Amino acid sequence: VADGVATTGPTALIVYKSTNLHQLAPTWSAANVGLPVPPAGANALDLRGRAIAIDPVNPQILYLGTELTFTGSSPPSNVSNGVFKSTNGGATWSLSGNGLPTWSGSSTTRLNVFALAVDPTNPSTIY
Repeated sequence: VADGVATTGPTALIVYKSTNLHQLAPTWSAANVGLPVPPAGANALDLRGRAIAIDPVNPQILYLGTELTFTGSSPPSNVSNGVFKSTNGGATWSLSGNGLPTWSGSSTTRLNVFALAVDPTNPSTIY
């Protein structure tokens, strides 16, 4: 998602993937199946990808940390955010944020995730 682009509603999170970066003219395609779009009418402005981590044992497993920006003093309660996981190299994503802290006053909207790291000796542990 490009900063400074005017929109008429919430901005969707889009991840781009290339499988041929070694070529002179690599190509990129959207890889955002399963990533949420903030609902229109909510006070969510946009959802941004802020961190990505790759499993050192299985590079098909990716983790994406997100930042939700919103208007007002409390976040919308109906936006999936936090950490998303892909097990197929980014083709599809699913919410993987169980146990992460939520915004005060919300039971579902998670705090922003600006950094992720996969434990190199135990890839099932994410920081």
